[in-house]
Amino acid sequence: MSLVFTSHQMFIEGEDAYHSRADLSTSGVKTFLGSKEQFRDDHVIGVSVKEESDSMRLGSAVHEEVLSASVFAGYEIIPKEVLSKSGSKAGGAWEAYKAANAGKVLLKEAEAHCVDMARFAIAENPLAASLVDINVPGARSELSIVCDVLCGETGEKLTTYRSRFDYIVPGVQLSDIKTIHDISAQQIRYRSQDHFWGVQAAAYKAVADSLFGGDHAFDFVVVKNKPAFVSKVYSPMKSTLDEGLAMLEGAIREIAIRRASGNWHDDDFGTRFFF
Repeated sequence: MSLVFTSHQMFIEGEDAYHSRADLSTSGVKTFLGSKEQFRDDHVIGVSVKEESDSMRLGSAVHEEVLSASVFAGYEIIPKEVLSKSGSKAGGAWEAYKAANAGKVLLKEAEAHCVDMARFAIAENPLAASLVDINVPGARSELSIVCDVLCGETGEKLTTYRSRFDYIVPGVQLSDIKTIHDISAQQIRYRSQDHFWGVQAAAYKAVADSLFGGDHAFDFVVVKNKPAFVSKVYSPMKSTLDEGLAMLEGAIREIAIRRASGNWHDDDFGTRFFF
């Protein structure tokens, strides 16, 4: 590996605190790989405002229930009387309730049922359950890491990098929980390519290996968040990790160059397109 991850700091902190950090993250790298202009808007200019989706809220709640992470404020079932007549999250009563429960994951009763079923689906799968078992000696959940990334050839600092591990047994195992509607092999292949799961796996493994030593195994514990609830374990192959690491290194180096130049356009910017 031609990048060096060093000067690590570890934190136990809530999701909001982690995402408020300005350091480059795997999520930011994945955004950059998808669109340089989107990365500019999100992480350089800061003009994008991302609303938390229902799927994101469900995912956060599943993480909390499975990992029993004390850094979460918990989730609340939304009283029906604060919802609109159509059952949507709108209106004065809803806004007041949301403000009074800031920092919590707020779910409708049906959504909370989905969380319980997703947790059960993971517990029912012995392999999945073993990969997120917080009772394993040394296991930690929702661990935030901030480190410096140096150029391996020159020693120059390229960026500060942050990661947040869903589950880690230092020196042994890394696991990441994904909640999606479709957990078929075909969908996972799409996710791996278009959502850069291989980059995430390679990044987390590189950071964990450099901090704790060893050769961490990495697995995605993927749970379907709608009926029929089921969980599966998907493990990136060595070729996937190698490709992901190459993409990670290339992106970090290119981000450093573009920060210096101010050019965030794709290579075809300024050309004429025909249709």
